[in-house]
Amino acid sequence: MQFVHLSVEIQPHHFARLPCRHFLFVLIVALCSAAHTFAQAQHENIAMDKCLQSLVRSYPEVLASATRDSLYWKNGVVMPLGTMTIPQQKHLLTTSEWETILDGASLRDQLAECYPVGDSIKAPSRNSDPGRVRYEPFFRQMYGATEEAVRQRLVPVRWLAHLPEAEKILMVTSVNGVNEKLQAVSDELEQLPPEYRQYLVKPGGTFKWRTIAGTVRQSNHSFAAAIDIDVPLSNYWRNDMTKEDRFSYKNRIPLPIVRIFEKHGFIWGGRWYHYDTMHFEYRPELLTSECGCGGRP
Repeated sequence: MQFVHLSVEIQPHHFARLPCRHFLFVLIVALCSAAHTFAQAQHENIAMDKCLQSLVRSYPEVLASATRDSLYWKNGVVMPLGTMTIPQQKHLLTTSEWETILDGASLRDQLAECYPVGDSIKAPSRNSDPGRVRYEPFFRQMYGATEEAVRQRLVPVRWLAHLPEAEKILMVTSVNGVNEKLQAVSDELEQLPPEYRQYLVKPGGTFKWRTIAGTVRQSNHSFAAAIDIDVPLSNYWRNDMTKEDRFSYKNRIPLPIVRIFEKHGFIWGGRWYHYDTMHFEYRPELLTSECGCGGRP
């Protein structure tokens, strides 16, 4: 059990001249505030605990268990969760300041933002990037620490196999059955009406060992657990940002496509404030009630 220390400091000289009823009022307010802080801390601990357990269940092939401090891998690796570095008022940060936080994100940070699963597409609040916050050692341990290590686990997926004008072979990782999940996505996308095909027939790619544009952070494409769909029909925040650090949310990807990917464990970059609407990556834990916004405050 984790205890939260509460301190309510009341100096007698502050209230020496106050009527008794005023003193009691201030005391009650202070105690209520402390009680709220305690309840909030306990609730946040419970939410993180549940999300950690969901993380373990989402990757049964490689993860064994988790505590409030560490993640335990089946190969014996113990990975500390680290400290939370995301500030409560992250919406006040500039893009540059937010990117600095992402550069040093902990595993705890990676789970801190709930993913907004839903049957609508809404413009995210400033710096709300659930899933874009990544602790890179987690993915290197999961899929491979080097390009060659990732390559050894690549397998082909027949993308839109029953549409001759669109069929392609995409290489993705077999770890966690990502290839099977992406094949299921492809099979279901084929059943959509013909007007959706323009977004799917020219995928931008899956595996490519590289850093994210404008950063030193490794792209999730490096781990062969991501796919970009049609590039010309997508929107990317860096292309729209002004010198004043402003940009308005843009998206052209239809919701039915998004929901099929999410159904099979892939989150969408269009649900990020720093939007990347062509991008999907395998992160099933964020689509559970424990880690999704539907299951957390």
